[in-house]
Amino acid sequence: MARIDSHELTEWEAYEAVAGPIGEERFDTLFAMLASVIANVNRSKRQRPYQAEQFMPKWERRAPVPQGEMSGDDMLRAVKRIHKAMGG
Repeated sequence: MARIDSHELTEWEAYEAVAGPIGEERFDTLFAMLASVIANVNRSKRQRPYQAEQFMPKWERRAPVPQGEMSGDDMLRAVKRIHKAMGG
């Protein structure tokens, strides 16, 4: 974070809003498996075992904006507004 400015951070946030979370999907699966192991080790014997799927994050991807609904100028204004809100 020390190597990027607020302008670049805003661009990455805009990209992530359209494309979804940045990073390997496999990491979500690996950490869900790890969380289920930890939860199962610490559960009472009366509880049903946890499954890794219960710990998978549910990322909400925004639907792409249909062509023509938002002009390039509108998008630029939106990005500048986010940039300013973040102190840029």
